[in-house]
Amino acid sequence: MASVAARDAGFYTMRSGWNNDDLYLVFTCGELGVHDQSCVHGHADALSMDVSGFGETLLIDPGRYIYEGPYRVWFKSTKAHNTIAVDGLDSSELADEWMFKTRTKGTLKRWATTQWFDYVDASHDGYRRLNDPVTHRRRVCFIKPHFWLVVDELTAKQSHVYDQYFHFAADSELEIGERLAVTAKYGNGAGIVVKPLLTDGLKMEQYKGNTDPIQGWVSYDYAVKVPANAVKYVQQAGGTTHFATLLVPFKNNAANYAVEATGENVFKISGDNRSYLIIFSDGSDRTYGEFRFDGELLCAEIDAKNNLVCCYGAAVSQIAYKGQFLLDSAERAKIDGMCAPRMV
Repeated sequence: MASVAARDAGFYTMRSGWNNDDLYLVFTCGELGVHDQSCVHGHADALSMDVSGFGETLLIDPGRYIYEGPYRVWFKSTKAHNTIAVDGLDSSELADEWMFKTRTKGTLKRWATTQWFDYVDASHDGYRRLNDPVTHRRRVCFIKPHFWLVVDELTAKQSHVYDQYFHFAADSELEIGERLAVTAKYGNGAGIVVKPLLTDGLKMEQYKGNTDPIQGWVSYDYAVKVPANAVKYVQQAGGTTHFATLLVPFKNNAANYAVEATGENVFKISGDNRSYLIIFSDGSDRTYGEFRFDGELLCAEIDAKNNLVCCYGAAVSQIAYKGQFLLDSAERAKIDGMCAPRMV
């Protein structure tokens, strides 16, 4: 299996293979920094992710840069990672250029890896320190080898400002498309589409080498920083707030996926003569359309003639389609895997 969980370190890697053109995403969910009391080498990067493909870093961790000054603080901040900041604050709060005075703890709910998909579901407590506590939960589904679907859930009582960041390598060129979609292209023909799916009330800001505020930098070597593209999606809301984002790596030409958010945590992604119905759930019995299942994730792959080709499930014991069981565990044992309909 190419994908792997380094549970003690808190890193989860989703990989399509080991060749130069294969894709991978690294997801961060663990304790802050190294196991010292002050975590001087840690960054406030809870639930961040980095993406590579086709021999290029597509979404990047900007690095460390230097050990003192305001840029040191920025490179360690949540704003310098591919995750979400709440009210402009870091998930782990710095006391100074070195020490943290609060330490975020990530909690893994589910990790699943199969030949057909990978799935991770995690949250962190970094913003529980606020007067109105906020919980950030991030779920990432990799439909191999095509795309990642990322769903962020922010839960609070009062209104907050949520900033979702994406950082690109220094040699990227950005194109802004419809409904705030961003396409980053690189010199070797590789690229990635970052496509928000829930755009009502969403705003976008673009940065490159900004100094006030500091934003849009990458450091490949100590004490050397270079301008690099970054985007921020901003949403202000109270209660439970969602971001949903499609990440589509490509070489030379991006696949044109049409996307619909068809219900609560339900998405239909169509392209290349296939459609993928992806449903995020909580493990209890759920019915959507002609499907019934009891898992935490269901992906139904449908061909151009609207025939069901197969289903992928995370932590499922039953999947039914049109009243016919595709998977049925008498002991209700939860598994991760794929099942094909008998009628196809």
